Amino acid sequence: MKTNTQQSQQPADTASYYTEREVQDALAAFGRGDLCLLKGDIGYGLLGNSDAAIRKMYAAKGRPYSNPCIVIGNLAILRDVASFPSPEIERWVAAMAARTTLAVVLPVNPRSRLLTTLPAWVLGQVVTHQTIAAFLNVGPFLEQVIEGARQQQMLVVGSSANPSSQGNIYDFAELPPQIVAAADFKIDHGRSLHANPERKATTIVNFTNWTVKRRGVNAEFIEPSFFQLKEQLAPAAV
Repeated sequence: MKTNTQQSQQPADTASYYTEREVQDALAAFGRGDLCLLKGDIGYGLLGNSDAAIRKMYAAKGRPYSNPCIVIGNLAILRDVASFPSPEIERWVAAMAARTTLAVVLPVNPRSRLLTTLPAWVLGQVVTHQTIAAFLNVGPFLEQVIEGARQQQMLVVGSSANPSSQGNIYDFAELPPQIVAAADFKIDHGRSLHANPERKATTIVNFTNWTVKRRGVNAEFIEPSFFQLKEQLAPAAV
């Protein structure tokens, strides 16, 4: 498959760092089943929706198949693929996603239309024990891409573009050669908004067992709010 590499010359810290043509090119790449290397606010990701793309992602990262993929989402996508146990949880997720990047684990929606677009093996890597995880507030470029994909009945899934368990990578120039080479389509959008020396990833909160699965970016204000909601809705789990 032909590899398509693009390099943006625009600043990486505002919505102007990407073009509409890049959004459309990324959507076309997902439509072809490509493995795409794209920037989000929390770092670069290896993303796709085809069997071939997701298998290449696992191989490039050295990621075990036992470690599931995550949905690249927004609220509309999340409401399709997941079920909210209560209206309070849905309101909390919407309010927190308006403030910061985060990831949530929720029960899967058995009636999801978007999940039915995934090949069976990829679906099995996304849904584990009837739960699903999704990134939210992923950055201006990816927000445009995933919303366009949703409107075309495509779902984007994947993982961070780094060797497994070695921390997020925030600059295209710092990506390992095997990660770049694995991608069929890639765009160099420079440095990510939430770059940090600790290489923290996204904070993940799990609503199926009321735990913080991973402390990451902005955990200092995500956690207190999450635990307050936990005390309100699941006192037995405190």
